[in-house]
Amino acid sequence: MFMDGQRLHSLHGGVSDREEKKELWIILSNQIDDCCLAVIQAGTIAASDEDHIADPLFQMSNYEGPGLLDLSSQSLHKLDPKFFSHGESHTLILDQNNIIKLEHLECNQVLKQLSVASNRLVRMMGVSKLIHLQTLNLPNNSIGYIEGLKDMVNLKWLNLAGNNIKVIGQLNNCVSLQHLDMSDNNIAHIGDLTKLSALKTLLLHGNIITTLRTVPAHLPANVTVLSLAENEIRDLAEIQILLAGRTG
Repeated sequence: MFMDGQRLHSLHGGVSDREEKKELWIILSNQIDDCCLAVIQAGTIAASDEDHIADPLFQMSNYEGPGLLDLSSQSLHKLDPKFFSHGESHTLILDQNNIIKLEHLECNQVLKQLSVASNRLVRMMGVSKLIHLQTLNLPNNSIGYIEGLKDMVNLKWLNLAGNNIKVIGQLNNCVSLQHLDMSDNNIAHIGDLTKLSALKTLLLHGNIITTLRTVPAHLPANVTVLSLAENEIRDLAEIQILLAGRTG
């Protein structure tokens, strides 16, 4: 079913927690030429508390208790091991610095939430030993490819928006991943994500995707939100392919 994007909010408000919809919902923007697409698929449209994915960034920014190490906006160029010498932290915030390389994070292997937004990172291999990580927030850097996530079986929330990534890969072991933001990168094709069985939200707006033909075969069955706004999709018949693949 096609709907104007402005009606999305009322749609969520009009369905009970237990009511289920079986069809594929497609929301188009008012400007069709921009091919702004958002897809909300099957299952429960009005998310219950159990289905809702809480924004960990909001929780991090409002948390002031023990276990938090906030080093944001400190003009840091590198990480000093001394930062981690005063006990173990479960949350580390390094936003708005000038960090190029993630170093010494293995000194705090119990870390569960890491945010290094708006820095100068070109690689992300430094997170590879953080096997307890649940939230990884690395938007607005210069990362060229996904790496270091082989042992991230606990990772639930990954934000790599605003980087220079061309391929969605190296994620097959992230079996707990529920939220993946790859928006505003240089992605032309959606690779096979079927092993990410827990994935519910996939944000791909602001890339260079031209076709949706492979999407039905490559999306996990539990995806409920798929954002494709501001890509290079010019043929609206592509949407019918997506509909047929998800409902057939």
